[in-house]
Amino acid sequence: MSQMGRLEFATPKEAWGGEATDFTPLLGGAEMLEYLGDTTGIGPLIPVEIEHTTAGNRSLDILAETVDGQRVAIENQYREADHDHLTRGLAYAVASESVALIVIAENHRDEFVSVADYLNEIAGQATPEGIQVWLVNVRAVRRVGDTIWSPEFVVKAEPNEWEAAVRRETSPVLASLEDFYNKCEAVTDGEWADTARGILDDWLGRRGAKEFHGNKATVSLYYPSPKQGDGGINVMQLDTKGTFYVCRGYIWEMSGVFDPDEEPASLDSAIRGTFPDAIWAGKQRFPKVPGVKIDDFSRFADWLTDHFDKSL
Repeated sequence: MSQMGRLEFATPKEAWGGEATDFTPLLGGAEMLEYLGDTTGIGPLIPVEIEHTTAGNRSLDILAETVDGQRVAIENQYREADHDHLTRGLAYAVASESVALIVIAENHRDEFVSVADYLNEIAGQATPEGIQVWLVNVRAVRRVGDTIWSPEFVVKAEPNEWEAAVRRETSPVLASLEDFYNKCEAVTDGEWADTARGILDDWLGRRGAKEFHGNKATVSLYYPSPKQGDGGINVMQLDTKGTFYVCRGYIWEMSGVFDPDEEPASLDSAIRGTFPDAIWAGKQRFPKVPGVKIDDFSRFADWLTDHFDKSL
């Protein structure tokens, strides 16, 4: 019989301790940035640097990148957001050549939300290179009896465009894989829907393979790993727009299969050999494969799962 549990909530300070010493480094990790990117609709965010030095020897809390190499500036603050963090965050975003700014706090006042909405409207009208702004509320949540707190992000302000527009048009939640296939059909065409279905059928036919359809139009493919156990590591992703990614950074740094201090030559060779048209971002964390074919996916999946299985 299924069970129910109660949730309890806390402030970030109560859950994680110091803002700069604990919360920022935790938030700047790969898993939390991916979660933040999904919640905001920006897409997977890849860590670049914590306490990134900008002009005037000041530090941006977190510098991240999208999968196509665009920079995103992130400022976090305990308690209610103040003027300083918003204006300072904008200055840091400009200095770091970021295309987006995310300000995270326990609460954002209505006047700040209005300012963010205004900036987003102006940025969208003025130039495609304008800085887009997200204001995000955060609190800590866990099930009563658990020991690990999780951040709960709630978007208070966001641009009208970017991935947020696609997220609203295609629904923020994927109810099922069938819902995903239907959205593939609506957003792109029947060919990508058939390809996505073939990829998922191939993947889920493998022992230990899992999928996760989260709070945006993306399906992530997970596989057991020495470091993460049966919970698995996110090794590949596909979305309703016809985009397929290899999560090279996660495979390399978080799986326990490769030495994170050395470049994974065999992994890179397998990616390039199987997907010669892969588009590699600046840090080569999430190579993007245009027009992925099911046979190529299957060949790479064979190589990857065999490599993981030998390390278990």
